[in-house]
Amino acid sequence: MNPAEARKQLIETYKQTGSISRTARLFHTSRRVVRKWLRRYHQLGEEGRAASGRCRRPKTCPNKTQPEVEAAVVRTRALTGYGPRRLAAYLKGLGVNLSPHTIRHILRQRRRRATGPGSSPTRSM
Repeated sequence: MNPAEARKQLIETYKQTGSISRTARLFHTSRRVVRKWLRRYHQLGEEGRAASGRCRRPKTCPNKTQPEVEAAVVRTRALTGYGPRRLAAYLKGLGVNLSPHTIRHILRQRRRRATGPGSSPTRSM
């Protein structure tokens, strides 16, 4: 049984029994969960039963690195071939203060590998 069907059955069971406690016991869940789905059903009607699809993702991420800064990290990496620690020191001199961990995260996100000075050559065998 999928979650939407389970919620539909939970609401129908509550309508039959009229008891939140009994419904919670029958579905092996808490009264709080039963109340939550009943409240959504009463507020939104039939759409309230399918309200599980509501996105829980945050709308914003206040600590996210600005796209311009990320582009500067990637651009500097392409020019110098430095790793995260050296990039952090280099960028700090330019006024961009990022931790090596953040730089590593940006580079991994952008899928950049070492290609500049100091990178090891690939074997062709």
